[in-house]
Amino acid sequence: MKTFNISWLFQFIVGIIICIPTLIILLRLLEPYSSDFSHLRATVLPEFVWNSISLTFAVGALSLFFGYTCAWLITFCNFPGKTFFRWALILPLAFPAYILAYLYTDWLQFSGPVQNFIRQIGNFGKEDYWFPQIRSLGGAVFIMSLAFYPYIYLLIRTNFLRQSSAALEVSRTLGVGPWNTFLKITLPLSRPALVAGFTLVAMETLADFGAVAYFGIPTLTTGIYRAWTSLNDSNTAAQLSGFLLLIIFVLIIAEYLNRNTRRFQTTEKQVRYPSPYVLRGIKKYLAVTICFLPVIFGFILPVMLLGINIIDNFGVISFGSLLPSLKNSFVLASIAAVIAIVLSFFLVSSERFQPTIISKAVNKIAYLGYATPGIIIAVGLLIMFGFFSNLGQSFLFTGSIIALIYCYQVRFLATSLVSVESGYSKIPLSMDSAARSLGHSSFGIFKRIHLHFLWPTLLSAWLLVFIEVTKELTATYVIRPFNFDKLAIRSYQLIIDERIIEASLPALTLVILGIIPVILLSKQFEKSHSPNQNF
Repeated sequence: MKTFNISWLFQFIVGIIICIPTLIILLRLLEPYSSDFSHLRATVLPEFVWNSISLTFAVGALSLFFGYTCAWLITFCNFPGKTFFRWALILPLAFPAYILAYLYTDWLQFSGPVQNFIRQIGNFGKEDYWFPQIRSLGGAVFIMSLAFYPYIYLLIRTNFLRQSSAALEVSRTLGVGPWNTFLKITLPLSRPALVAGFTLVAMETLADFGAVAYFGIPTLTTGIYRAWTSLNDSNTAAQLSGFLLLIIFVLIIAEYLNRNTRRFQTTEKQVRYPSPYVLRGIKKYLAVTICFLPVIFGFILPVMLLGINIIDNFGVISFGSLLPSLKNSFVLASIAAVIAIVLSFFLVSSERFQPTIISKAVNKIAYLGYATPGIIIAVGLLIMFGFFSNLGQSFLFTGSIIALIYCYQVRFLATSLVSVESGYSKIPLSMDSAARSLGHSSFGIFKRIHLHFLWPTLLSAWLLVFIEVTKELTATYVIRPFNFDKLAIRSYQLIIDERIIEASLPALTLVILGIIPVILLSKQFEKSHSPNQNF
């Protein structure tokens, strides 16, 4: 019993640690508004809120189109290139949105190669033709949709693969066509995953800083950063963070209500793949085009542009300066991923062996950390560090690697937690009971049974956290130690300085560092959802 009390205490401490940054921001909302914040509220705050909300819904809608359509085609149809698109559609996950932003800006701006080509072939002047502005709200929607649609693609495809094929087969035997089957069966059954995917993309959009800052779009995230760095006003930054946090809470509550008011279950003991529709004629070419567009614009073309920049300027680019940033990125992401897996293991196994209110609450609190944008976590932590400094305490964590690791755990622990929970859900509780009847302790059960089944899940969890930490920009930019760079910081600093050519090497290296885990995740996903696997 004493062991379990220690376990509960540790869970309680983990929950408090995760909550601290968010609680600090929420408490700041109760304080009187500062004069600077009152001025912002009367002038630019409505623009911040409007841009943030409109960008969120627009990116969510376009990401849903790409993610949902491609997932349906890959799951339910046969067409040329399906095997390639099945994993290639995940590749844009390796590209941070701000890298796509600067690449397409350089490619599509007035002085870029596309418009130069148009002017040359048409002998046009500046006023003789119209071309969409990439540095605009519409451009940001396009760029961020390319970066975020894989989240929806993965969620929706998993949902499709877990749907019962019986209802679809009955629909076909009754002569119902593919379109009506989609509207009446597939779409309603996938609604929970659709709403969850939209919510996830919405939170990623609200949390983004690099792309909107580069495009010069005033949002709540850029407003928070400028209030902290330019105005040196922690109160204004915290109160703006509170507004952003309230929008996040609304999204979380809406997704929670949708998930709890509708439940879909299958009565099949083993879910089978539905028989695919064989596409012919124009439908075949249309399916290939729809799946190819996000892959070429979200991955293939950006990689080509980075490669061309590096090859054309090979003698100018400094390769030696890349190594410290690469080392920092790899070590930081690896350590954060390992710690996240250890914490997730402990939290999930504790809830499995001894479910309590504390264990369940801590696991739910971890999801709140993932929903909280990195800029808010960073502001909350810096306010906490400032409080200790004002007390005359030499606070060890301020501006250190430890502070970054702490921030990453608050932000991305839920990513690992979801994977570990998913792995545990496939281990029947009857196995634990049988092992206990044979005299095994909880540690023995964990060592002999759980680890055997969970190692693929652990690999997936490590890869997910590694990818997220590698790409993370905002929180790292705010609280990193002095003169400490990782690839995301290095590439972004060069981008905002308009040193596009020099930024290409760290940007491509960052993508390569992220694409290896993405490919491994893709293979693990296909293996776990193969027809021979039970769900």
